[in-house]
Amino acid sequence: MPAATPGRPAARGRRRARLLGAAVACLIVAGVATAGVILSRPGDPQPHTLSESPGAVPMSPVGDAVVPSPAAGPSATAAASPGTLTAAPSAGATSPKAGTATAPLAAPANLTATPISHNTIRLRWTDRSSAERGFTVIDGVTSRDVGANTTAYDWTGLAADTHACFKVRAYGASAVSEYHPAAQNSWVCATTLPGAGPAAPSGLTATTPSPDQIRLRWTDNADDETGFTITNGNTTRNVGADVTGYDWTGLDAGTYMCFKVRAHNAAGVSAYTPSAQSDWVCITTPVT
Repeated sequence: MPAATPGRPAARGRRRARLLGAAVACLIVAGVATAGVILSRPGDPQPHTLSESPGAVPMSPVGDAVVPSPAAGPSATAAASPGTLTAAPSAGATSPKAGTATAPLAAPANLTATPISHNTIRLRWTDRSSAERGFTVIDGVTSRDVGANTTAYDWTGLAADTHACFKVRAYGASAVSEYHPAAQNSWVCATTLPGAGPAAPSGLTATTPSPDQIRLRWTDNADDETGFTITNGNTTRNVGADVTGYDWTGLDAGTYMCFKVRAHNAAGVSAYTPSAQSDWVCITTPVT
């Protein structure tokens, strides 16, 4: 038998160690693969990054800019997006009332009439339009125009103790508002002040010289009147200074009618005669 070589046992040991290490490595790799198969089954969804996730909210176009709350309005430097309300004009902005009216104007409101003297009634109203060129005030017979943004007008030139009624509307270049008050039979009325007029006449009498006529006579107690006003309660008729009688004609036979008379001048009017509100001089025309 040949003698043993001293180096062979050592070589065999190193070979066994390499084989054992390789086996251990294979076992580790196999274990990892098996774990991967167990943790990652075919039916499980795969993870996505935030940028790829279908549910991820895209970044706002304004980036890191602070977006104001709706109450604050749009940013002063950013353009308003379509459909976004822009900021309202400042309180000091000029209203475009001088512009051309392109749509029906809002009617004025709150018309009032106040007598301020024996010949003037002061009218006031609220301007509710934004493009009027002026306002028209009427008394049912005469109209007077005032400019845009006007909310008051003194209707002058009236006789003392005159009852007058008014309406007002706005107008533009191509449109007008409704009158205010709107109802056809609604007006705002006032009576001018009596003033310091002449002395009242006295001694009013009524006679019937014919079936269609009543003759009125009175005493002139003033020396500064410019005329006299005779009324039957519905209609008035005027005569000149120093006149002491009037024939009320155009009546039907059998007409019953009552009268009062007063004097007037530029300063005002006298009291009526008879002076009591319920007192009148009455007569009936004869029946033929």
